[in-house]
Amino acid sequence: MQKAKKRFFSVTAVLLAVLVALTALLPTAGAAQAATMRSKYTGKSYTHNARFNKLEVLNGVDISAWQEKVNWKKIKNDGIDFAILRAGYGKNASQEDAYFATNFKNATAAGLPVGIYWYSYAKSVADVEKEARLCLQVLGSRTLDLPVFYDLEESSQLNKGKAFCTQLVEHFCSIIAAAGHTPGLYMSRSPLLDYIEQETRGRYALWVAEYGSKTCKYDGDYLMWQYADNGKVAGVNGHTDMDFLYGNKNSLPGSATLLKSKTYTGKAITPAPTVTGEDGQPLKADKDYTLTYINNKAVGMATITAQGLGTYTGRRWYYRFKILPAKVTGLTLESRSKTRLTYIWNATPGANAYLVKVINRTTGKGFDKAVSTTRVDLTDLTDTQLYEVQVAAYRGNTAYRGPYSKVNAKHALPGTVTGLKTKKTATGSITLEWNKKPGADGYVVYQYIAAKKQTKRLATTTARSFVFKGSGAKPGTKYYFYVAPYTVDSKTKEGAKGTQLATTTRPTATKCTAAKSAKKQQITVHWNKVKCNGYAVQYSTKKNFSGDKKTLYVSSGKATGNIKTAKGGRTYYVRLRPYTTVGNTRYYGSYTAARAVRVK
Repeated sequence: MQKAKKRFFSVTAVLLAVLVALTALLPTAGAAQAATMRSKYTGKSYTHNARFNKLEVLNGVDISAWQEKVNWKKIKNDGIDFAILRAGYGKNASQEDAYFATNFKNATAAGLPVGIYWYSYAKSVADVEKEARLCLQVLGSRTLDLPVFYDLEESSQLNKGKAFCTQLVEHFCSIIAAAGHTPGLYMSRSPLLDYIEQETRGRYALWVAEYGSKTCKYDGDYLMWQYADNGKVAGVNGHTDMDFLYGNKNSLPGSATLLKSKTYTGKAITPAPTVTGEDGQPLKADKDYTLTYINNKAVGMATITAQGLGTYTGRRWYYRFKILPAKVTGLTLESRSKTRLTYIWNATPGANAYLVKVINRTTGKGFDKAVSTTRVDLTDLTDTQLYEVQVAAYRGNTAYRGPYSKVNAKHALPGTVTGLKTKKTATGSITLEWNKKPGADGYVVYQYIAAKKQTKRLATTTARSFVFKGSGAKPGTKYYFYVAPYTVDSKTKEGAKGTQLATTTRPTATKCTAAKSAKKQQITVHWNKVKCNGYAVQYSTKKNFSGDKKTLYVSSGKATGNIKTAKGGRTYYVRLRPYTTVGNTRYYGSYTAARAVRVK
């Protein structure tokens, strides 16, 4: 097997693997039944274990950057049935095999089933976890037909003994299996026996290296035999490692049948798949096959290997099923502000992380947030708006996410209303309107009574307008209003009052009692006083006031006004109306009837 920079002929690679002896790869026309056969790639004959008599023997190569550029079409045309590619080595991102991406692309394009291996330098469990995570990162979303093998062969690792080496294998393989891949182990026969516990050897797909021998002397079950490191294959420069794989094209280790997902219980989960023979008829457990389960307790991807017995000896069937966390319960709003919602929920057994799904029901937009605790702060929200929240538990990655909790929808605390203004005013009413507040379920209208320094709640409305009228609305009177939005979920929450609006009713119309010209170029007008801030007296030489008109403004304390006309000896028309003022705006009452006056 190729190390990072040098090539080692005695391979002791503990390649991580899943499934008790994954033994299925697709055969080709050149695949022969287990027996003694000659390898065209080494020119030597090899005898296969009798346990594989009913299986096909497939020819393969394992390739790394050591071979540099290879021609995969030539490799396949030379009778090679599968390829194992080095994805990388060690724990650092820079240690990805420089040719892995290219080799994977071209090997699969040539129609070859592919598996991978990762060469280990781990000195601790922490190191091997980093190696496994990096292996998965390098693999990405690629699909494999064969296992992910853990290559453990450094003397510094073996020198730490069986317990240490077994722990490395188990940890690497469990991470690979939980990610949904089939893990496997690569080692030379002797170190495999000396440094890996028998139970672990039986748990994962084995790729056994044994050179210089006409047969693989490992007496347990194994998927592959690396029988030489000096093979000659068209398309490869120099020598390459050569491998036999014992399998069946209809049962590839990397394409196991996916069963229905199960819910995590904290105990081993052992579903029994229906295993069928070549005739499609169901086989009998413990007579025709035995079942072995891998990673079937923790949240992740569990695997099942059905290994043939009796007349089915040597056959294997592969299955997978997800173990997912239970549905999250107890999702509760802990606190909120205008821009934040804080939720808590019950811990879900088997999970180590949670995915929070948030949908803004006001805008229709949403986002997800992953957390490692049972509490989440949803920040940078928009006041008043309604957010629908659900939480799902997972472990490792969201591919192993359980069902979402029930929806808990809450508003961020309401903000303030903007744009409050007078839409229309009359002598006995004022119509208010304001901008829509997204997310608000309604609005509360308040009146501020200046004389009493009191705020009075007038009404709630779901509209964006309100008509103030009735006994409280007196002509020619100034009023002050506020509007606040409110939301309704499990509680009703009211926002702060917006900017105060000062407005007024229009004054009652007055009556012009007299309009005379007693002096040259002057008109004296009399009227009845009404409640207002002043009077606008308008005069014009046009009866319909369509032009040549002017206005005289008189204070509210007076009931008479003198108009100085531009000319004498002609008729003028006079009318007036009261007004109230708010700021710089005048709100007028109705005009009186026009009076005609002949000016002296």
